[in-house]
Amino acid sequence: MNQASGPFQNRNALIIGGTSGIGRSTALELAAQGASVIVIGKPYQLSELFDPDIKVVYADMTDPEESNQAISQSLIAFENRLDIVVHSVGGSARSMGDGPLIDCSNEGWRAAIQLNLDSAFYSVQTAVRQMKMQSPDIHGQRGAIVVVGSVLADHPSVNFFNTIGYAVAKAGLEALVRNSAAAHAADGIRINMLKPGLVNTPMAKRAIGDSEIAGFLHHKQPLTSGPISPEACAVAILGLADPRAIGLTGSILTLDGGWCLN
Repeated sequence: MNQASGPFQNRNALIIGGTSGIGRSTALELAAQGASVIVIGKPYQLSELFDPDIKVVYADMTDPEESNQAISQSLIAFENRLDIVVHSVGGSARSMGDGPLIDCSNEGWRAAIQLNLDSAFYSVQTAVRQMKMQSPDIHGQRGAIVVVGSVLADHPSVNFFNTIGYAVAKAGLEALVRNSAAAHAADGIRINMLKPGLVNTPMAKRAIGDSEIAGFLHHKQPLTSGPISPEACAVAILGLADPRAIGLTGSILTLDGGWCLN
């Protein structure tokens, strides 16, 4: 049972892609700060949340029907109010053919766009539709949405992370966030992005285990001398989602250990 008090106490938070990595850490941090939390993950991803207060809904969020059903199911549990939505779905489509421009297969391209961009479109669209129907809170807001992007959108690393589909999809997320934020600021809905460098998540296991990439990261992300922790990302996401951050919308917050400076 949560005993915390503060800005997230009794807030309803939906973490999409929350069974591992950044999403998992965000779910745990929000729950620790008093929020009611539901996470959505793929059916084959076993949850390691270790928090009995957090409900897990399994769905493929790249499918528009499953996405809508999963969020609708969560809304029932939340009694039809969404205060915070974090979209952390994403990952590499390398195994499906994503890669350098001249080598990327049609299947790899479509898989990267579907996983990283289509899923966010479905989540943000459904969340905004719901939030527009809600009454404003004491801060005059109807909700906050945070989307997780990547520094690879505009700071490529062609030697180690040359996947064109992934990079383009993450760049598309920035346009999705800015345009959605502009369109719905007057509705009291804030939409922002966390843009991390390489984070120590299951998706990054291949890269982190490579000694050459480890050496590259030591210099590319000098502030952390390697991967960023998902817990650090969670703290940043909570800052973006904090209901007291009135006026913060359409922002792209970079958390990369210095990647973009090198």
